[in-house]
Amino acid sequence: MGAPITAYTGTDAVRGVIGVTDNEVTDAMLLDQRLDLELTVNLNRWAPTHATVFAAGQASDATTTEQMLADYITLYAQYFCVLQVMAFMKNAIPQLITDGKAEMRRFQMLDLEAIEKTASARVAHYRTLLTEALGSDAATPMSFIGAAVPTYDPVAGP
Repeated sequence: MGAPITAYTGTDAVRGVIGVTDNEVTDAMLLDQRLDLELTVNLNRWAPTHATVFAAGQASDATTTEQMLADYITLYAQYFCVLQVMAFMKNAIPQLITDGKAEMRRFQMLDLEAIEKTASARVAHYRTLLTEALGSDAATPMSFIGAAVPTYDPVAGP
């Protein structure tokens, strides 16, 4: 059983898309990349309500629409993590496996570039579905600086 990357996806789901085993790409190799932070930062930029939306979809009384949105977030997270892994780990995934006696050459039939392209397309697809479903609020960035009132005195008050 794989380790959770976030509440949205885990290491087994990521490895499953790539087509590798936990012996080839370990949980530590995935978790040490801090995919959880990459995903959280990404989602917070364009869907700041993702945690609330996901929690609503996981509730026992969730509507079909809420469950669908939680599923979209799960699938987005899975393919986003795959895309991050493919970008940084193509050279780390062993292509020749040997035990000293026998050897196996991997990826003769597996096209890593095609997997990366497919994952990229799915990330875009699920982002579009989420953005459309959440409406314009999903893409509203946080404001770190508020409007100043020139006549307000913080010492004396209004």
